[in-house]
Amino acid sequence: MRRFILSWLLMAACNAHAGDYTTPSLVFRINIVRNDGFMIDGAFGNPGRCTNGDQLFVRVDHPQYRLIYDTVLAAYLNGKQVFAYVLNCQDVAWYGLPGSTFNVLDATGSVGLFSR
Repeated sequence: MRRFILSWLLMAACNAHAGDYTTPSLVFRINIVRNDGFMIDGAFGNPGRCTNGDQLFVRVDHPQYRLIYDTVLAAYLNGKQVFAYVLNCQDVAWYGLPGSTFNVLDATGSVGLFSR
């Protein structure tokens, strides 16, 4: 019984952050950020509760970087909406002010096209 109570207390004390989906949006702009990745601007909301919303950043070391870039570019060129599943906020050096964070798509997230 003590182990059960101890494990429950440890789980309750952990700060778990669940990800969330962005609002599907047209892509307003795609900005290549030096050798770091690319930023997508749209009316995405702020699923990661970062200091900057309505933007998604994909780092160049993402395992599906090229596929995501091609998908976002195709959506932009064809007027399709994009949505993403974002788990965290991170600083994007050079792009924002010091201490500002952005919704960053990492390997645990996803990107999709939304069409009505």
